Amino acid sequence: MAEPTRLASSLLALISATYKSITFLYEETSRLQSQRQTIKDVLADLDALVKLLTTINRRAQQPSEVAKLEPIRVPLNCCDTVCKELHEMLAACTKRSKDSQAVVRDLLNMRYRGKSFDDMKKRLSSYKATLIITFRSVNIQDHSVTQEELLDLGGLIGGAKEDLEDQLEQLREIFATADTSLRDILKSDQAHLQSSLDSIARARRIANTILPIINIVDNRAGHGSLSLWGTDNTKPTFDLTVARNEIGVGAVSSAGTYSPETLRELMKHHSPDVALVFQELQTQSSSSRSDEKLHSLLNVISGKRNQEASYISAPGLLTRGKGSDSVSLQQPTTSRQTVTAGLSRMGRH
Repeated sequence: MAEPTRLASSLLALISATYKSITFLYEETSRLQSQRQTIKDVLADLDALVKLLTTINRRAQQPSEVAKLEPIRVPLNCCDTVCKELHEMLAACTKRSKDSQAVVRDLLNMRYRGKSFDDMKKRLSSYKATLIITFRSVNIQDHSVTQEELLDLGGLIGGAKEDLEDQLEQLREIFATADTSLRDILKSDQAHLQSSLDSIARARRIANTILPIINIVDNRAGHGSLSLWGTDNTKPTFDLTVARNEIGVGAVSSAGTYSPETLRELMKHHSPDVALVFQELQTQSSSSRSDEKLHSLLNVISGKRNQEASYISAPGLLTRGKGSDSVSLQQPTTSRQTVTAGLSRMGRH
């Protein structure tokens, strides 16, 4: 018990120290009252970090949550370090002049431990992104997430990874020609950048294990209609939640995983034309299926039923647009193997 308690205590201390470093730098930088965009960008990053650290600290006060937050230790340390270094740069400039404009000019032209102000600004932005990503990766292990949230996280991971790799490559080039006295400092910078990349890689691995939630809500199955939500993929790449859907007299509605045979039987009596298309697709090899072909075939069917129907040009979940007797497409998943992630065809009223 002693070791977990020690780790929890040290993490809480690091959260507190990082929060103080960020807020102190934010206050000192704000006093410059500079209208330069590069200073505004730094303030925006610091403001975002203050809000994030407030959320993290609130969660860390729950004893059961501290151990789960252990992955944020590395990005916290990086944020703490870069904020302290930026403050040292700012303090050196304010010693030479009390004029805010002169301080800003000196700050933007200054080199500190082999880095320019722009280098430090990039570090701050990348370490902030790494902390956000790592914290989100912790959260998604305990809470359900939508496909959109996972896609957003994937985009953040990709962007942060590229930025960190660019900075690491630049640092390696500087290291190759740097004086011996500077190399130890550069090694420390390299270690921070590499540890951030490791945190990003861990977050990606976690994200890849999470199934997104597809919410099926507020739909209406009319009299004698058929509504099927789910997939024919035996290994679904999403979870379904169903709520507040209405079912008319004689209607059939279900959600889950269906065998091809079950789908054909269900659709045969309610929608023979869709069943024929589905049967044709099932006879093709998995490698020959294409989202575009499925979209085209289903639009043909929909067009015959309602020439004025509007379609969402994205493969995946088949839904009925409210107020139309048509089949349209909506994207719920990035699965490449799903022939149809769900079917809903409303009967005539």
